[in-house]
Amino acid sequence: MDIETYIKLTNEEYEKNGKSELFIKAQNAIINKNNPSWIYMFAKDVKGADIELLQDAIIKTNNNFEIYRFARDVKGANGAELSKTMAKIGTLGNIYDFMKNVKGADIQLLQDALIQDAYKDGHIIKCPERCAELIYNIAVEVDGVDITKLENAIIEIGNAEYIYKFAERVKGADVKKLENAIITTGRAFYIYLFARKIECVDISKLEGAIIATGNAEYIYEFARDVKGADIARLEDAIIATGNAEWIYDFAEDVKGANIELLQNAIVKARDKRYIVDFARYIKGANVSKLQNALISNSTLSDTAYYLYSFAEDVKGADIKALYLATIFTGNEEYIKKFRHGFLGQDLTIKEIEQAVIETNNVKLACKLATLTKREGEELRWSFSGVNLGEIQELIIQSRDADCIFELAKCGRRGINVKRLEDAIIETEKIEYFYPFANQIKGANRERLRSEYARIVEKQNSLQYLVEEVENGLLK
Repeated sequence: MDIETYIKLTNEEYEKNGKSELFIKAQNAIINKNNPSWIYMFAKDVKGADIELLQDAIIKTNNNFEIYRFARDVKGANGAELSKTMAKIGTLGNIYDFMKNVKGADIQLLQDALIQDAYKDGHIIKCPERCAELIYNIAVEVDGVDITKLENAIIEIGNAEYIYKFAERVKGADVKKLENAIITTGRAFYIYLFARKIECVDISKLEGAIIATGNAEYIYEFARDVKGADIARLEDAIIATGNAEWIYDFAEDVKGANIELLQNAIVKARDKRYIVDFARYIKGANVSKLQNALISNSTLSDTAYYLYSFAEDVKGADIKALYLATIFTGNEEYIKKFRHGFLGQDLTIKEIEQAVIETNNVKLACKLATLTKREGEELRWSFSGVNLGEIQELIIQSRDADCIFELAKCGRRGINVKRLEDAIIETEKIEYFYPFANQIKGANRERLRSEYARIVEKQNSLQYLVEEVENGLLK
């Protein structure tokens, strides 16, 4: 016989004879069996059952789930009394369910028990994410709770998602206190959401927190979406990450962005895809500068795809310069695509040399002079027949310190180290002076050191700074 049949027969006995000796015996048998599920079912379904007696019995079982069901479903159950037992033995989920669903539950007692259940001597000991979820749900769904206690518990747990949700949805929440807590978590996504969606917050403070995370995605989204954001400050932060993807998105989507600064950051990041996309899509982009940045990466075979894309998709691109750069990659697939798609012919070394000079592109000139290829175990100059004199003059006239140094460093016969040394000094880019002195064979070390000292002294003088201001160069 099953428990359902037992309950059915007990009800029939009650209908015939009331609380007969047999009825009392049937009830006591259930109690003495100490089966919490049977006690619950008997109390719920048997007419005339002694609820107080059965409640004492269910408490003695220490079965928190059946105690919860007893309190919830049994007519006449004492919610306040059962709350005491639940507070002592209940799991987080049971306590939450009890508070939410049991009429007459002692909310304050159970609230304190739930908070205490998550801690021992001030340390979180039980599933902090689940604790935070339940504490938040109680604050939203249960009347009569102490919001300040729950808020403190959420903050102590430190779960960013529920700190944010608490501020967003709990009436009476202390937003300023939760703002400090969300900052402490260091979670960029929730700091961003807090600034975007919670009213009466300190945008500047949250902005500082999002910057401190160094998370490029949410620095960008903060600038794009948060009213009152300091665009210049966030722009500096996105640039500092060096993340080309989000720097590009910042330039594309953020109103008031400084395109030139962001373009410089894209160039510095040396990400070929975003160099091309910046030139293709960003209004105000300097096509020539971005093209030169792409060309400066053109020693690698995979750059050829981006050189071709630049030529094909960017208005104002210098097709011949990009073709020359593609030649330097050695990628035959894209050399052919350029030849067939744009030029209709291949070029001899002399034609390449002349074309480089005509483009006046110092990056290409530098590659033409310095590019090597491996033949067996030896490295040879890729363009051994070029006139280095003309190429050298083009590089010197450009005052591009990086290219001047690279040309001197390659050590090819026909390079005039003295002329290049003069040129590097004229640039006044002192960061190149010591590398030039130490790495270039034939360099005048004493002269370079002396010029270094002279320029440093000059750049620290008031006269020099006045000239910088007058020329708009002082930063």
